[in-house]
Amino acid sequence: MVTSNVAIEYGDGTVVEGRVKDFRPQRPVFHLSLAEMQGTVTEVAMDDVKAIWFDNGDSDGASDQDAHDSDERHPARNNSTVVFKDGEMMEGYTRAMNLDHRGFFFTPSDTQGPDEHIFVMYSSLRHLEVNGVRIYFTNWKEG
Repeated sequence: MVTSNVAIEYGDGTVVEGRVKDFRPQRPVFHLSLAEMQGTVTEVAMDDVKAIWFDNGDSDGASDQDAHDSDERHPARNNSTVVFKDGEMMEGYTRAMNLDHRGFFFTPSDTQGPDEHIFVMYSSLRHLEVNGVRIYFTNWKEG
């Protein structure tokens, strides 16, 4: 099973880093091996999460610049802006989204950072704009 370096931001603003190997967006929990306490594994409840940053392992992000800029490499991407309830805003793109799920994968347009993609929880959003259409998430409840 593939493991990924992640940074998990909880709804209260706490950020925890580590590695995951059993993350599935549809599951209510997954397990995190904590980076700062080697050998310690903790259970993460998806309902407590704001977003999960998956690190692509490239320290400067420069090698991904062409992939992020090329429509030929990402023909089905939707230009998107996410605005979290805490006021944080990011621009980038999404591919497939399903409002019946807990969240969606988002790729930030800022390729200078280490993040390849982010799993964003719908419950953490104020609104989302996809190809110019704004979707509000007030009182969002997973269905």
